[in-house]
Amino acid sequence: MEHLDKFKTAQEFINYHNEVSLNFKVRPSTPRSVNKDLLLDMVQENYNPSHVNMLRFLSETVCCYSYWVGTMDNLESNLRLSERSVQRTLKALEEAGSLRVVHKPYNGEGYIVIQVAPWYCWRGFELFRESHTEVFLKMVANK
Repeated sequence: MEHLDKFKTAQEFINYHNEVSLNFKVRPSTPRSVNKDLLLDMVQENYNPSHVNMLRFLSETVCCYSYWVGTMDNLESNLRLSERSVQRTLKALEEAGSLRVVHKPYNGEGYIVIQVAPWYCWRGFELFRESHTEVFLKMVANK
């Protein structure tokens, strides 16, 4: 993945990703595909509710492909969790292979980029889903 420091704002990141891959643009009207069955399985298997809620929130609000871009404040307010709880939940989900944090804010300032596992959600051209899944699995395996 390209070096994320070249993006000054979250909007620059979104704009860049909206123009890649054969100039296919993920428009605001592009529907999101969320695998609610997997989320329901997590609930039935007694996963931590904050983990399920975060994964649901991220899955339902991805901006392009399976990437979510926002701030820690955005996560804290939408999930009604403390900063430390958000950090612990992100770490637990990353260790479980459900997501990966692509870019972290410096000293809590700036934006965070999270890639949710493509089997949980997708927003964009279906043709690219398989290749994104392969890359995601390689990146998770290399951690």
